[in-house]
Order: sequence, then structure tokens, then C-alpha cells
Amino acid sequence: MQIGKNSEFNPEIDKGKAISAIKKFVMLHPHNIAEKTKVIMEHFSKVTLHKIGGKAKAMIVTSSRLHAIKYFFAVKNYIAEKNLSKVNALVAFSGEVDDGGKTYTESNLNGFDEKNLPEEFHSDKFNILIVAEKYQTGFDESLLHTMFVDKKLDGIKAVQTLSRLNRTHEGKEDTFILDFVNSADDIQNAFQPFFESSILSEGIDFDLLYKLKSSLDNYKIYNTNDIKFVNDVFRSDDLQEQNIVTLAHLFKNPLNKFLAIENETDRENFRSQLNKFNRLYQFLSFINFFRRFAEILMLNY
Repeated sequence: MQIGKNSEFNPEIDKGKAISAIKKFVMLHPHNIAEKTKVIMEHFSKVTLHKIGGKAKAMIVTSSRLHAIKYFFAVKNYIAEKNLSKVNALVAFSGEVDDGGKTYTESNLNGFDEKNLPEEFHSDKFNILIVAEKYQTGFDESLLHTMFVDKKLDGIKAVQTLSRLNRTHEGKEDTFILDFVNSADDIQNAFQPFFESSILSEGIDFDLLYKLKSSLDNYKIYNTNDIKFVNDVFRSDDLQEQNIVTLAHLFKNPLNKFLAIENETDRENFRSQLNKFNRLYQFLSFINFFRRFAEILMLNY
């Protein structure tokens, strides 16, 4: 390992370069990656693999292209050693990477053109995707359930990366994140600017969502059959024109009932509670992994 210093005759080192070199050395050390891979694969095989009816997938977020390649080989070795027939991994990175005298590309490691990766990963053949910058934004894979993070994340990059899990799918009841690098406070600070209220700083009462629902139900603006039908339609892979017409009718009736509320204060209360319910419901997918960070598995290396 090389640590930068000011000159050949000056033993005083550049602190920033030294810390960076040490971190890089540790991150890429075979023992470090092997130990993290063991944790990742044990969780994947025991938990993730059984989610979403056995179709759940995972993403490993790495700090560099070389880091991704090291993880790729470590995961492939683990799969072979444990004879995990139902587990297979892909890797995603740009360009060429030289390591140990060999040159690697995404295509030659995966065995197909990189433009085919989203389709291949969605198939039943693969369920772990190891990434370096690619697919951390704009990647909509609804079967993605678990994320293993071994990279420092902050700001919008943290929000975009972790939000890859925020895609609905029938049978997808939860998500999971295991972070080796970032603290719960790091992630909370990254998400804070994107919420108008002080939800994060005040903490979350999960019962509040159910209390809001109960209060909204009391207005009798909608019924459970309406909700079930709308939910079934939106989860359907084939949104028929007839269903759209029926949906429009279903939304029209509740709207008329809302407008029929004579007391202006009651109308405003319903509107306010409905907006709050929508914000909390949307936020729950994020809160699940915030709480997991703090209470279940926050590993720092």
C-alpha cells in the first residue's frame, strides 16, 4: 500500500491522501469483501430469497468499478461454494477496468450486451445486481426488495439510490436495507430537505396512519368495495379502457359526496386529513428502512 507524502526526504505525509489511501485499501481488501459478502449472502439466502413469492431481488451498491468487480467474483465464489442453485448475480459498470493484468467489461462478465441487462435482471435467471454508479437512478425494477450499501451516500444521490426499492409489486409487503457505511443520521439528513413538514425530526407514529384512516372512513365518502376495486385495477398488468371508465365513475361519486358536505369546516378537515394520510402513506416505504437502520442491522466498518 502506498501513502502519499510531501517529498522523498520529508516523512510528513499528506493527511487527506493518507486517509483516502487507507480507506481504499481497506474497502478493496479481499478479507473485507469476503466478510461482507458472507453477511450479504446469508441474509439474501435466508430472507430476501423468500420474499415476493420467491421472486425478490437485491442490489449491492459499491463505491467504484473495481469494487464492483471484486464483489462480483466474491458473490460468484460464495454461490459456487454453497451450491446455491437459485441464486445468480450480474454486475453493472461503465467502460473497461484493469485488475491483475486482466481487462473486464460489464458485457464480458455478464455474457451479454449491457443494453439487455434490465430485461435479463428482471427474468427468473438473475436475482442479485452489483452496481457502480449505474442503475442507482431511473431504474424501475419492482421486484427489487433488498439493498446492500457499501458506498458513502449523501444528498440527492442517497435519495435516488435508496428509492430504487420504492416500487410496488403484488406480494411486496416490505423492503430491507443493510448499510455498511452510512449512519441512520446520514440518511435522515439526506431525505430531510424533500419533505415539507417536520415528520423526520418529530419521529413517526405508525398508528397515526390508521387513526387517520378511521377518521376519514367516518365521513362515508367512499366504501371498502370502491377501494378494493381501485387497488385491483392499479395493480393489474392490463389496464383496460373499461376499467378506466369505471374508475372515473368511482372517483366522481366520492367527489360529489365530498362537495355535498354542508359544513365548510368539515370539508376542510377531510381535505387536510386526506392530504396528511397521502403524505404519510407515501413516506412509509422510506420509514421502514430508517427504522431498520437504527434497530436491526447497522454495521459500520
